[in-house]
Formats: sequence, C-alpha cells, structure tokens
Amino acid sequence: MQSRDGFRSRDNSKVTRGAGNGGMRNRAAAGGAHVCPWCGSADTVRVQRGFVGPTDDRNQYLTCNACDRLTFEIIAKTVRDMRVGQFRAGGIYRDVARQTKYIITRVLKVGVNECLLYVKPVIRPERDSEQSSERD
Repeated sequence: MQSRDGFRSRDNSKVTRGAGNGGMRNRAAAGGAHVCPWCGSADTVRVQRGFVGPTDDRNQYLTCNACDRLTFEIIAKTVRDMRVGQFRAGGIYRDVARQTKYIITRVLKVGVNECLLYVKPVIRPERDSEQSSERD
C-alpha cells in the first residue's frame, strides 16, 4: 500500500505483516497481551471469530493451555436470541456448558440478524468459592 505525502497508510497491524495465518489463531505475545483470567498463565491461544481461515467459529475466545479453560471474549447471538434472553450491557451471560458467568460490557448489532455480546468473565475470589463449597 502506497502512502501519499503527509498521509500514512492505515495498515499498521501486525496481523497483516505476521506469519501469514490470516490472524485467525494467535499465540500470546511475550509482552502478555493475552493472559488467562482464571490462572494468570500467558500460555494461551486466541481464536478470532470469522468464517475464513483455520476456524469458522462465530465466537471469539481464549483457550488456556495451562488450565485447559475456554474464556469467551465475543459471543454472537441472533436477534431472536437477544429478545428471548434479554441480553443488555451490564447484564449477566451464563455459559451453562462450562458453568461460568460473564458480565456483558457491550452489545453491538452487526447486521440484519446478528448481535455481538462483548463479555468479561466473573471471577470469584478463592475465599468466596471455598465458603460456597463448605455450604454444599
């Protein structure tokens, strides 16, 4: 991409200059760009959402190689799911399959029939989880 006098190229991303994998699967950089929120390990693999490349997943997530947990970053929902689930910013999204809760930080409508939920995991301190296991 050529740049004109006084204008810089918009393409400054490392993904396009990277290893040629299309940016779909990226190992965490040594600077700690992607750290597992559960165990704090930097040994993670980030899978970006998309329909082209090594994955055709609708969601974006991190997979930790140390603790074998999957943590969502972006969850795609249809408009119908949005009405039924009543998802909104500041609300809670429950991942029943992995028994985790997420706080919805942003809801983005990206087409006629798709919405993206930007989420962050709810991590309870260990002393709270110990107290709840004692109650059971």
